[in-house]
Amino acid sequence: MVSILKPLAERVLKDDLSVMQESINKLTEAVSSLQIEERGWINVSQSFVPWEVTGEERQRVIEKLRNVAKKNPLAGRIVEIKCHFTMGQGISFKAEDPEVQEVLKEFWKDESNKWFQRQTQLSDDLEIDGEFFLRFFTNEITGRVQVRCIPAWQITDIVTDQEDAETPLFYKREWVEQKWDPESKLYVIVKYHTGTDADYIPANEILHVKVGTPLYAKFGNSPLYRVYNWINAYTEWLEDRAKLNKARAAFAWKKKVKSIVSGVANAAANAISALNKIVTGTEKATPPKIGGVIVENDGVEWSIVNSDVKADNASEDGRAIKLMIIAGSGIFEHWFGDSKISTRAGADSMEIPMVRMFEWRQKFFEEAVFRPIFRRVIRAAIDAGKLPEKTKVTRQEEGKEYELDIDTEQVNIDIDFPPLVAKDIDKMTTAIIKQIQEGLKSKQTGAMELGVEDWEMEKLLMMEEEEERANKAREDETNKYPPFNPPKPNDKGNDKGTDNGTDDGNKPVPPDDESGDE
Repeated sequence: MVSILKPLAERVLKDDLSVMQESINKLTEAVSSLQIEERGWINVSQSFVPWEVTGEERQRVIEKLRNVAKKNPLAGRIVEIKCHFTMGQGISFKAEDPEVQEVLKEFWKDESNKWFQRQTQLSDDLEIDGEFFLRFFTNEITGRVQVRCIPAWQITDIVTDQEDAETPLFYKREWVEQKWDPESKLYVIVKYHTGTDADYIPANEILHVKVGTPLYAKFGNSPLYRVYNWINAYTEWLEDRAKLNKARAAFAWKKKVKSIVSGVANAAANAISALNKIVTGTEKATPPKIGGVIVENDGVEWSIVNSDVKADNASEDGRAIKLMIIAGSGIFEHWFGDSKISTRAGADSMEIPMVRMFEWRQKFFEEAVFRPIFRRVIRAAIDAGKLPEKTKVTRQEEGKEYELDIDTEQVNIDIDFPPLVAKDIDKMTTAIIKQIQEGLKSKQTGAMELGVEDWEMEKLLMMEEEEERANKAREDETNKYPPFNPPKPNDKGNDKGTDNGTDDGNKPVPPDDESGDE
């Protein structure tokens, strides 16, 4: 009988047993990892890089950083500043081919892609998680491309080429699929995509961008992770300082009785009785009122007792901790609300490293994020027949214009980010003009430094404006003088001095040979 029921039970409970076994395996792995780490070792069995954080430890790190970025004002401000200075109000782009530009604009304005919000999300994910995974969904018929972000903690492994650790083949995604049940009004688990049932996404569907690690590492390392411990230390220091300040503000009344021993004993007994009533709740404490008057005699003396915790001397200790956070984040102190720097010149010179950091960050997003995304969109449009494989573009070289046949995928795309610093246009223009006059710089280079994107188009516009000014000047010069109308050969003139055969009243005057008395 047992031999019959066992296979039947295994078939009925197959799914449940599989889920239970998977949970047991995960729990065993987590416990083993914790035991290894508690002994001072790092689990390197799943990584090619000895110091790379992977597995359960990586998920715990991401969880801690997400939590501190959400709750801690200092950590949240670091993330926001880097996003605001990198993205500003959003990027702009222009392709040299008009058809390619229309395809990119259609992709960018697609409401399902939500690019205005996604720019912020990509910047935040890179700062908090140290990486992001962008998945592409392409309609092969229409060429429409949609993008979605996969949470970093769901990618648990990256399968790479055995001969090239920098070339990914598949991304292992582990997650729990759920659906909404209208009847129970609860989410019901559909399937555990874990273990052997995990999803392995082909690398050509994923754009994985990471920072803080070498190219051969599988996962990124959060820039916020380097200051995580110091942020916690600064938070604890502020909490302790608040407690000490509160303790300093507290005080107690000291009552000194100058009397005989029995009097002191009676006073002590009365104090103990009153204290017992307060503790038991039978009587509430009534401290002296603010501004009240205490009456004392020679036998009783009142005084105030408070604690001197020396809290004023701890400000430099807190600033030392904060400077560690500043050094790790690359953002200077006054950007966190501390205006220690009083002069504009001093602030500008000190912020040069910070400006360089944001310049690098903008260039990183241009070359590692947006340009590869646009290339994928162009490729999808070519495969769907919306764009040709080859296209003609007009380019400039050494002042000459020529046409060139290139692959459509290789069309130049100019990606612009918001300027990091406000430019003094007057000083900058004067300096550029002087450099051009001295032969140190061309007009085209100077114009580009002042924000002119298309120099050739700008020259055409300036030539048109110059021609309009010349025409206007010729018209003004001509209008200074009355029109010259010479008399006709058969005109003999008239007494009125008119040259058109009319008098001052604009009435025709007959010729001399036809006039006369009857």
